Parts: sequence; structure tokens; C-alpha cells
Amino acid sequence: MFNKKIKKLLIGTNNIGKLKEIRDLLPKKIKTYSTSEFNLKSPRENGKTFKENSLIKSSYFSKKTKLKRKSNKTEKRKQRFKNKRIDSDFGTKQSKKH
Repeated sequence: MFNKKIKKLLIGTNNIGKLKEIRDLLPKKIKTYSTSEFNLKSPRENGKTFKENSLIKSSYFSKKTKLKRKSNKTEKRKQRFKNKRIDSDFGTKQSKKH
């Protein structure tokens, strides 16, 4: 698991209801931002799966805001445990162990 704590989080949605719902679930000590605070519109989601669209949005918002990205957390956790490696969102990646 990561020892780094999340201090800032961009919630990548322009849906006000979804934004409020997500903010209500997060600890109050995490500073949250909405895409509207950066005057960002959502990118075109032309992936074939939810995962692909999630990666499109997180990459786009990360590039535009200079914030680190984290997307599709559940899928990445499954892959990390399956491959027994650290996921590469923070730039560290270990080779697959057999």
C-alpha cells in the first residue's frame, strides 16, 4: 500500500450532484477541487470501456491541472495484487514476480 496520503484531489466531473456526493464521502481534511474551478470541460470519452474512459479523463485533467492522476482505483488494486507489484501512478514500478 502507499504511505503517501492524499492531500488534494480533483474530482473529475462536471455533474454537480455527483461532485457533492463524492465530497460527502471523503474525509474533510482532503482539499477537493472541481473541474469548474479550473474552467475545464470534460474531454471526449471515446474509449470502448468504462476503464478506458476513466483513463482518458484522468490523463486529461492531470495534464491540464498539473495534479497527479489516480483513476479506476479498484481495477489497479486488483492488478497490483495479481502481479504483486506496486502500481505505477507515482512513478515507481517493480517487475512482475513469478
